Amino acid sequence: MKKLLLIIAASFTFSVVATVAQAENKANYYRFWQGFKRTDLTANQFLAGLTPFMQSTVDVYSGKGINNYMVGLPPAGKPEFLPDEFALVAFDSEASYDAVKATPEGAAYIDSHWQHFDQNTSASAPMVNLDDSVREIQFGTAYNILAAPVDWARTSVLFYVGLRKDSVTAEDFRSQMTKHIRDVSVAFGSHGLVGYLMLATENYEVAYMAFTDASTAQADFATPEGQKVAAEAGAMMNTLMFTTSEPFAPAAGVQSNHFYSTFK
Repeated sequence: MKKLLLIIAASFTFSVVATVAQAENKANYYRFWQGFKRTDLTANQFLAGLTPFMQSTVDVYSGKGINNYMVGLPPAGKPEFLPDEFALVAFDSEASYDAVKATPEGAAYIDSHWQHFDQNTSASAPMVNLDDSVREIQFGTAYNILAAPVDWARTSVLFYVGLRKDSVTAEDFRSQMTKHIRDVSVAFGSHGLVGYLMLATENYEVAYMAFTDASTAQADFATPEGQKVAAEAGAMMNTLMFTTSEPFAPAAGVQSNHFYSTFK
């Protein structure tokens, strides 16, 4: 827990010069991407190519309804079942996203994914709002737990990847995760948590959590309710990543075990 609080407290303490793009309206539409690198690329080649690809994402979407574009890169030596890249593209509306996609530069950008990612295994997950009709989450579906507009560029965003423990069956993982994400929304939703998106498979969970600011996130996790949901997660998962976003700096490149935000 102490390590977790230190990670949260370190939010926005980076000295690199970042590529800064102006955030637009709050996000109501998302592309919840999970990308596996092409098998003919080494890890270093993939990371080297990802830097200009991320910059092209900023260039194509800036000024056209995007609120933020965040990229999580798991540690080297990750399990093979885990994607090589997680990315969240947050737009003000689906119409804005579709309008960019329909342009020649938008179409070229979509095609450029396959220079880096395996087209057979990489995709954006379907997303639904978590409401009372969802009795149990489905593996491979992303959920918008709070289902409210979010400014991901002007909040403190935590990125989490947890691996299911061998002692927990896949079905128990599904049911426990369904309860857990609702417990998190109750514990934090009335305090500083303003955005919460997650996806689980039979092997892992990935989540993006937006708090009003880093100090509020730290305070929330220190409460009895915060400690309870952290312990709940620890009972079913081993934490692989839990970190705050840092500015994307093209000149510095990108590295494994980092989480980048391009709109700040």
